[in-house]
Amino acid sequence: MTRAVFDAHGQSILDLAGEFLVHCPRCSHCASVTVQSGQRFGPVRLLCVACGHLKDKDARQLVIREAVDWYFGLPLWLQTPCHGRVLWAYNLRHLTFLEAYVRAGLRQDARGEGSLRNGTLASRLPAWIKSAKNRDDVLCGLSRLHELLGTREL
Repeated sequence: MTRAVFDAHGQSILDLAGEFLVHCPRCSHCASVTVQSGQRFGPVRLLCVACGHLKDKDARQLVIREAVDWYFGLPLWLQTPCHGRVLWAYNLRHLTFLEAYVRAGLRQDARGEGSLRNGTLASRLPAWIKSAKNRDDVLCGLSRLHELLGTREL
């Protein structure tokens, strides 16, 4: 039996933050906050397809906090209680990353040349998510997040 291997390829949280799925401030359905230019600063759009709520913003700063988007500070759509804490993801790509990481029996965190040891997404995950003893609880939480999206886990 071979163990699943996870290779982070030096990904940082910035690589996954082009879109945030959030609770619409008008109707509470799932809306998206999208970075329009591909850059962290510049035009950002909040759009809810359920109610048509639309808000554009020229982002000159961002605030990185847990379980909210960086631009409007809206609560993330993908969050659930897990192991006495909140398990959250920005979007499907982030959720897929978390699931691959947690499922893996062997985790390799390759860093690019000159990058900081603690600069990768995998290195910044909380210890309770990384812990093998919490694997089943975290996988159940990730499954609940997939249900919120209407997707099935890998």
